[in-house]
Amino acid sequence: MTLPWLLRGAPCTLLAIASLLASTPSMADPGSLAAIAPHNDAQLDAILTFKAQEILDRMERLEGQSTDIRVQVSFDFKEGALRIHFGPGILPNDYGASFEDQHDEFRHSLTHIAQKAAPVKEITFRYDGREIEAYFPEVRQEAEDAQRARERRSQGMGTSDAECIRGPGGAVASPAVPAGVEAATAG
Repeated sequence: MTLPWLLRGAPCTLLAIASLLASTPSMADPGSLAAIAPHNDAQLDAILTFKAQEILDRMERLEGQSTDIRVQVSFDFKEGALRIHFGPGILPNDYGASFEDQHDEFRHSLTHIAQKAAPVKEITFRYDGREIEAYFPEVRQEAEDAQRARERRSQGMGTSDAECIRGPGGAVASPAVPAGVEAATAG
């Protein structure tokens, strides 16, 4: 095929070639028009879901996690809420720091993309439609203990020994003595 032959072709051919050669702005490009133009929910959700699946596909699995996991992401512009919904297979055998660490790249990468369209005020994760506490009830107790401790500190009160925070594996921490440190060496 030669250029003169293409030029004799239908005008659609030239339009197709021009569109292939032209760079289109994308949300991944911070200075692009797409980054500052308003987006609808479906467009942004598709971009976020694609990125989340990409992260998930290359993520190292923990014991008990499936190799075939799907993820769906939605962003609510009005609430500034980023919602990440994992399908079956995401939950490991044990909840712990490694599982929490897996969430970091989702938080950082997806927030970075979504904030180009609107401020992100909230991030929620769901696991096969439910909160993590439905599968690991100890997480709810830890969150409630931490919230009570924050409230006491904000009111100028310390945390009494009776209100120590229980961490993973039952380790006890307080503002004076971190978990895993003996009281005699905490000074």
